[in-house]
Amino acid sequence: MQSISVTHFGTATVLLEIGGTRILTDPVFGEKGISDSVMRIPGTKYTKLTDSIVKYEDVLPLDYILLSHDQHIDNLDSEGRKLFNHVKKIITTKAAAKRIKHNTIGLTDFQSVELDLKNGQKLELIATPCRHGPPLSLPFVGPVIGFILKWKDQADGALYISGDTVLFNGINEIAQRYKISLALLHFGAAKMKISNCLHYTFTANEGLKAAEILNPKTIIPIHYEGWSHFSDSKKEVIDTFSKSLLEKKLLWLKMGVPQVVNI
Repeated sequence: MQSISVTHFGTATVLLEIGGTRILTDPVFGEKGISDSVMRIPGTKYTKLTDSIVKYEDVLPLDYILLSHDQHIDNLDSEGRKLFNHVKKIITTKAAAKRIKHNTIGLTDFQSVELDLKNGQKLELIATPCRHGPPLSLPFVGPVIGFILKWKDQADGALYISGDTVLFNGINEIAQRYKISLALLHFGAAKMKISNCLHYTFTANEGLKAAEILNPKTIIPIHYEGWSHFSDSKKEVIDTFSKSLLEKKLLWLKMGVPQVVNI
């Protein structure tokens, strides 16, 4: 068994400290009020509702960035981009790698790359499938990946980061391929005014079903607060999981405070 440190800074921005190596996910550090729209389509504007609790330079030094996608500012904003010159590699989608160009490795579903940890071990990083919305939404929202992190001494399975996804068959395939110990799940039930009946990330109920499929030892909810297009809050997640035996597996992180997790 190995202990790692997990620090949640907001949205899907999480610092993982594994074997002395510092890995950041989906860096967003902008202030309240930044906004964007999806492909400049009316009715798809979304706005940040809260200030970031830290500045981008506060998370340095870093070794790697895991970027689920680059096309939405709730997963990568202009402040987060300032970290690109401070890391060895950015691992992301193939489309994002072509746009970013600098220090990137682009992966597609179930492709992997080996990363060096500072303790001398190797970390196997595997891209996992995501569907960032309803069927046929790919041309509208663009490609997204999640991540599996595997390394020696994981007693109870791998670390899984869902990325922005809804519940779909890809979750079952991940469960069939990998035993999961720790799952960081992107909640929020993101919605747009133009299509308020549709959602683009896990609802609380979908996150529960995904957890039932993956059966991790520990579940850390992220990506549930701070943006105008999030329709499910922490309360919805708590209420939904309270009806399930999986409630005891939830680990809520205090923003900005490192939490040691055994994996």
